[in-house]
Amino acid sequence: AKFKVSFSKKLKPYLLELKGRIVIHQLKYIINLSSYSIRIYQMLKEYENFGVRKFNVVELQQVLQVPNSYKEYSKFKQAVLNIAQKEMDEYTDITFIFEEEKEGKKVVDLIFKIIKNKKVKQDEEEKKYGSLIEFEESEIPEIIYGHKGIRGIKKENYYVPFSDGSFKILFEDGSEKIFKSLKQFEYAVNNFWEY
Repeated sequence: AKFKVSFSKKLKPYLLELKGRIVIHQLKYIINLSSYSIRIYQMLKEYENFGVRKFNVVELQQVLQVPNSYKEYSKFKQAVLNIAQKEMDEYTDITFIFEEEKEGKKVVDLIFKIIKNKKVKQDEEEKKYGSLIEFEESEIPEIIYGHKGIRGIKKENYYVPFSDGSFKILFEDGSEKIFKSLKQFEYAVNNFWEY
């Protein structure tokens, strides 16, 4: 009772292309999501780097296989979209806002704007490094305060200390790095960066 299955060589280019396009979703993000939210998360995650994805409402309902009771847009929005938005904001690494495009009074398309969820990232960092510490600007170590790639950021804190002694640095170019200690930061400054 055996059978053998093989793929045609003609499929090889398509199968190889899939390798680069498949998005691996971390279980820790989707485990707390409802079924519709999981599917929406997967579809938006594929377009995370683009930051936006557009869906026709009817086609989206078909892909999600919503029951007839959710075909009316207001019910679909309440029972599927709003819940997915709330759950993803609470549990995943991305969240979204959406805009409705209408023909007359009927909503025909949805434009999802995909946003990195800083709240979940911060929660994960706090679990790993401890709680955030309140501080005055005068308490920022001098080597950090004086570093030219850091100083100059005004809109948000560029120095984020944790209770275990580690801290996160937000750089002017938008990148960030967590250092286990001030000594590690000083080593990086003296050996890898221009100061």
